[in-house]
Amino acid sequence: MKALIFDIDGVVLNSPHETTFGKALKKMGIEGFTPEIYHMVASGRPRMKGAENILKELKIFKKVKDLKERQALVKKLYDLKQEFMDECIEKGQFTVFDSAVKIIKEAKRKGILIIAASSSKNAKKMLIKAGIYKLFDYDILGADLEHGKPAPDIFLLAAKAANLKPKDCIVFEDAPAGVEAAKAAGMFCIGVASHGHREWLKGADAVVDDLSEVSLNSLVEMHGKV
Repeated sequence: MKALIFDIDGVVLNSPHETTFGKALKKMGIEGFTPEIYHMVASGRPRMKGAENILKELKIFKKVKDLKERQALVKKLYDLKQEFMDECIEKGQFTVFDSAVKIIKEAKRKGILIIAASSSKNAKKMLIKAGIYKLFDYDILGADLEHGKPAPDIFLLAAKAANLKPKDCIVFEDAPAGVEAAKAAGMFCIGVASHGHREWLKGADAVVDDLSEVSLNSLVEMHGKV
């Protein structure tokens, strides 16, 4: 175990993505959005893809057949959501998971690399606002990859940046798409069910409700058994 790779939203930060999507959809007059829809089709995915998936899941495209109209709806949802996100970030309306920071600091003391890997282009701004951005040795945040999660590209890029093999890394993820991406990259994955739904992360090698449930020693032991 040479590196810990952290998704940010839902693992290091309790970010307002779900809430801001909900506000944007409400402003557009679209109903039916739920936490499960967010986590299953949007969480962890690139920003525009997440917006598109939500509209698909809510069956909005059944009423809108024209491709340009669909694209305009996706952009409108994303733009509204981003307006609400910018407001939340400016006001500091998000929290840090102390248990994540604790294990990051413990790992750094042992010389283990810490990598931030998130498709969110808001993650870096929030980490800086929270004063913890400098804890990360490598930053793979908001990267414009050809294939977003659940493809493994972002985690393979993280390993490459640190000059490590996938088997040397442990990934922490809260999203089903992120777990799938980590496993596709050939990495050990800890699912963090901060949303309260362990069953959504069944593809992970281990699942915890909070990172306070693991220690550096337990991670070394679990990783060594794979």
